[in-house]
Amino acid sequence: MVKHSQVKLDELSQVIGNIPHEMRLTYPTQVEALETLREEMLFHAGVNDGFRIGTALAWEAGNSPGVVDLSDLRAEMRKLPYDRIIGRDDDKERDRIAKRYDKTLAAAEDLLDQHAFMALRGNEHTLNSSALSVPLELPGPVVLDATAGVDLMYDLMEDPCRHHPYPRGVRDYSNLTIHVARTERIGKTAMEELAAPRFAALQENLPQRLGPERQVLFVVHKRVEHLVPTAGELKVKAVSATHWGAVDGRNEFKDYDTAVIMGFPFRDHVWAPMFSLRSKGAE
Repeated sequence: MVKHSQVKLDELSQVIGNIPHEMRLTYPTQVEALETLREEMLFHAGVNDGFRIGTALAWEAGNSPGVVDLSDLRAEMRKLPYDRIIGRDDDKERDRIAKRYDKTLAAAEDLLDQHAFMALRGNEHTLNSSALSVPLELPGPVVLDATAGVDLMYDLMEDPCRHHPYPRGVRDYSNLTIHVARTERIGKTAMEELAAPRFAALQENLPQRLGPERQVLFVVHKRVEHLVPTAGELKVKAVSATHWGAVDGRNEFKDYDTAVIMGFPFRDHVWAPMFSLRSKGAE
């Protein structure tokens, strides 16, 4: 329903630094817009640091440094051999960096066309904005969302949103058994720091509870997804893993009979102002 756009100051600097000279000559307007965006971010970051504001409006809709179409530049940037630039020969690494930089460029284009505000995310300066995927003025849009009943977003939209209850019998959890292990520090950063001992303990405990016929789905933070035990290590039929942000709307795990939820996601503190500005009509 709401598309969030975020550019990190350091990431934007990296992207600009990786634009080759010939490409700069081919796309001078686009490069100038990115450099202007970076200068604006540096200015607002300095103001935020100086006054210890943390979060502050950078510009309202229509008052950005300039709107620009980055589609051609993005297409050329996706072809660059990023792996060789860092002294490697790795197609996967090249693709990973290309996607990351392209995401930054796409967000930069959005930010120049919408309202934007600066905020600290941890110790990173970020520029943020948001837009409704379904415009409020569109008559009668229908959104099929199985998690709508527990999603605060729809409540915040108030009058434009009418939430219809699910048909009876759609979901039946009468045979569900829940096992809970409570601990502190379960966010992304903490889970990454404590991943090794926690996965080791989990790998020791689960085989005592599960039979060889079980199919186990792990939902974890993205940065520790690679540490999920294999089916052989757990002595079960199958193991799959996914991460927060890649769960909603997916149905390929429907036949799995066991889910292991390790760590919980927390809303970024910029999510609330971004959603509020957009849902109230800001552009």
